[in-house]
Amino acid sequence: MLRRLDVGSPERTGDPHPVDVFFRDTHVDADGRETIVHEYSVQLTVDAATRVVVDIRATADVLPWKECPGAIGSARRLAGHPLADLRPWV
Repeated sequence: MLRRLDVGSPERTGDPHPVDVFFRDTHVDADGRETIVHEYSVQLTVDAATRVVVDIRATADVLPWKECPGAIGSARRLAGHPLADLRPWV
């Protein structure tokens, strides 16, 4: 499993903060071979004052099942939610 979270500075005071997230879930078999199961990148902007997601989009690099691409489009549903409330939605 690999996770990365980068939070940038806004271009101008008052602009939302850019956030770039990458995660990879893997499986290791009995012989120690690691296989990527899911791999996603997520780009979002967050209002620093309210800590609310302003905009969000996800892209996928590796998806194992035909149902998995649905998760990419569902990321947009997180826009407008406070960061503190994201866990149940994700």
